[in-house]
Amino acid sequence: MRIRRAALVAIAVASFLSVAAAVRAITPRPEAFGISQKLAHFERHGADYDAIFLGTSLVQRAFDPRVTDAHLARLGVPLRTFNFGEPALTGFSLDHQLREVLAMQGVALDYVFIEPVPWPTRQAVGNNFTVRMVNWHSLRQTLAALRATLSQDEPWAVRWRRVQLHCQAFCWRLCSYGQGERIVRHLIGAPLDLPALQPEDLERRHGYQPLADRLEWDPLVQQRRQAFVSHPEQFAKHIDELGALELDPERLALFWIPGLNDQIALVRTAGAEPIYVVPPGSRDGPVARHLAELGVIPTLLDFSDPDEHPALALAEHYFDLTHLNQDGAREFSTLFAEAVAASIQARERH
Repeated sequence: MRIRRAALVAIAVASFLSVAAAVRAITPRPEAFGISQKLAHFERHGADYDAIFLGTSLVQRAFDPRVTDAHLARLGVPLRTFNFGEPALTGFSLDHQLREVLAMQGVALDYVFIEPVPWPTRQAVGNNFTVRMVNWHSLRQTLAALRATLSQDEPWAVRWRRVQLHCQAFCWRLCSYGQGERIVRHLIGAPLDLPALQPEDLERRHGYQPLADRLEWDPLVQQRRQAFVSHPEQFAKHIDELGALELDPERLALFWIPGLNDQIALVRTAGAEPIYVVPPGSRDGPVARHLAELGVIPTLLDFSDPDEHPALALAEHYFDLTHLNQDGAREFSTLFAEAVAASIQARERH
């Protein structure tokens, strides 16, 4: 009797997992910020690129591959690059996206440019159980999040609540919980509620998305632009604060070193070289420099210090308080190309 019950339970579990896997296979990727479109574009054209840039909106709005690629060619280091930046990216979601890209057929990257981002075991409340947050909770990434959570120097009650959150997100992903409408819309080809990327964002801009594109229809972007124009003193204060930043131990604690080590190993196993880049506007320059000094980050290009890069601290190069406009993106992408070329040529000499 016990053997029969165990067999029935095993059959039930296997059936559930089979159905869950089948449903998961037809669950669309997150549409927010053009994630699904960028990944779909890369599935078709990934073999055309030599490098990608992963990071937050600071990358999404600042890195123009057209400018970088053209300047690299002039410098004798031809690369074809793509911008995978997306807002509020964390180390866990960045890793999930990186694994998706590296697993695509035909993709053979030489370099992966990565913005050093924190690995918080607690999401901002507004980001809990969003489609994007649930999506990165694969078994591998959930286990990584649990490892990071349990390694934190925090009360057990706090860690236990975070363990529950990640386990719940994993179960939601496993069952495609709440995804019925998205699945149906995907299957019948219904238009998405979110604004889609234009073909030029993918085919001509190679993933670069200037904020100016959202100015006509996004009230939040309009408010941020108006606040920036109306209060120039806030930008001057922001630049002064960036120049005075020092290493913050609490911020450093959010950068999970085992996760960074695994990330670097993942890129190198795929035959590429990771280069970490701190974009202008980031407050994590001191943390990144400290990690580079420790040898955790192998190669670091830091553009966050306004004293070292005064051209990236000019108000006319910004759309809002933290994001570059198209002129600023052109300046950054040119400086970035020069730094990348110097780094690659130095490595080749050695």
